[in-house]
Amino acid sequence: MQTLTEEFFLLSFNSYKHTFSAWHSHPKFEYGLCAALLFEQILSGSMVFSEQKELMLNTEVQIKSIWIKELLEKIENKKHFYALFGKKHEKTLVNWLKVLKMESNELKTQTNKMLKSKNIIGEKPIKLLGMKVYTTNILQDGATLKALKDKLERAILSQTYPDLQTFMLLRLLKAAKTIDQVFVEKNAEEQKILTNNLNQLFEKDDFAATLDSLLRGLRQEELEEMTDMIETLSDVISEIGDALDGAGDGGSDGGGDGGGDGGGD
Repeated sequence: MQTLTEEFFLLSFNSYKHTFSAWHSHPKFEYGLCAALLFEQILSGSMVFSEQKELMLNTEVQIKSIWIKELLEKIENKKHFYALFGKKHEKTLVNWLKVLKMESNELKTQTNKMLKSKNIIGEKPIKLLGMKVYTTNILQDGATLKALKDKLERAILSQTYPDLQTFMLLRLLKAAKTIDQVFVEKNAEEQKILTNNLNQLFEKDDFAATLDSLLRGLRQEELEEMTDMIETLSDVISEIGDALDGAGDGGSDGGGDGGGDGGGD
């Protein structure tokens, strides 16, 4: 099974060409990828909120992936926050998003490697005059992407959420405003229906009831632990959604993060 970050990354492939879509290099995709990673860490408890509402690494919960651990520690320990926000460099969730966006190339590269290790992404040599010039990333396992999009389409059209990860993935997809590039196999009318239904899914900002219903399938010990997080997760989803809805739409790029937007995968 893929993580939330991996699923969001996978959606940047064109299912016809089996290569990256144009939005793979768009700021909205990069912000969405950053949001997916942060949400995973908050959900796992490896990142927690202080009483001052600052987001910080939890030393009591080990981050399973070494590269994620090193990336987040590098960001937290360096001067990224001060450089961007001056003396008032609070490590809020939104500020974490902006700072992590500066490392989006690294995030894309590492997520790409993870999907390659699962044989979902492969490499194709590009030749000139019979000689290999470079390699490009290709979608190797189209069935995995199709299954993911089928799941999302069912959820959008039925107005239901099968699980918490899909719920958050749909919120990120709504913020990205890129149904046309994700569902390239659909005609304009079908894409319009998906877009309208997706927007309707998140018309209400109160996610507590939705989260409660999604968590009922957990084992009792997991449920007790997660129930305490419902309010926090509800706030996190709302805050991420609000931040991403406007990110990357104009020249400010979601708050002047100052990072480069190059591919580098």
